[in-house]
Amino acid sequence: MKHLKVYLIVLMLLIVGFTSPSIYADMGPKPTTDVEIIGLDQPYDFDLLKVYDKEVEVLDDDALDTALSYYYKDTISSSLNGYQDDDGYASYSLYTNIPRRIEQKSEHVYHCGYFAPPDVFKVVVVTTNGCMYISPVIRKQTLDAYITFDMSESVVDANQEENQGTLPILQIHELDQNTIYQVVPAGQAVREIISTVLFTIVIEGLVLFAFGYRKISSFMTMLYVNLATQAVLYVGIILGYLYWTTLGWIIILLIGEALVFALELFIFRKYLIEQTKKKAIIYTIAANLVSLGIGLLSVTYVFSLIF
Repeated sequence: MKHLKVYLIVLMLLIVGFTSPSIYADMGPKPTTDVEIIGLDQPYDFDLLKVYDKEVEVLDDDALDTALSYYYKDTISSSLNGYQDDDGYASYSLYTNIPRRIEQKSEHVYHCGYFAPPDVFKVVVVTTNGCMYISPVIRKQTLDAYITFDMSESVVDANQEENQGTLPILQIHELDQNTIYQVVPAGQAVREIISTVLFTIVIEGLVLFAFGYRKISSFMTMLYVNLATQAVLYVGIILGYLYWTTLGWIIILLIGEALVFALELFIFRKYLIEQTKKKAIIYTIAANLVSLGIGLLSVTYVFSLIF
């Protein structure tokens, strides 16, 4: 019993030490979308368009102020208030009730996140010259997406009409698929997978040491098992998101961790022979609790990834 208390204290210290900098009231990885606007030099308002099942209404001043509390600036183009296209897409900032936020990261890069930016959406920009530019439908391929909306060859020069004193009421331009590109940093993805797997091995190695294992054979067993199980697990998580979006990777994570635990329990009980089988079982439970806790906080970095 005395030794069990020591193990539990070590386990708690490891969890706190490695996760406390990232813990918040609503902890856990969340989807984000970054959009870069290219080729538009005149002032504009940025937003996403999300599909809604029913027709949206024009917001009054109070409702508009509430919606804009999560927007990247204090005002939004009046053209988006009440606008809904033929496909049912309307302003994400004005008509989404769940916690959301759009922030301007740099002059032409916008960060959409906090809770759940849509997986399927359109990008919209409205210029001060009365032109609305709408992208084709975008389907996110990763949990953390980076989208470029290249308008270089599509922007209509509305300045000419303004200079002649005839500001257009509203001109809507629906742009084609060639204007959209999703950046897929495959090299970064591979590095993140490798670093995540190695990090997990280090953590489980420290737990193994805390449980009194000292032989090289014990650590090599732990190494081989984790190289196989963690690599397969993270690839499964990635594929889960790509095919089933947010719910997919959560399901794969939970099922995968359960399978990994069962497999490690069988292998470590049989092959961690330096100490008793009972201690090998307790170690497996402790190591998997630690890796699960850290995995929930770090897995988000793996999703900047291939499709």
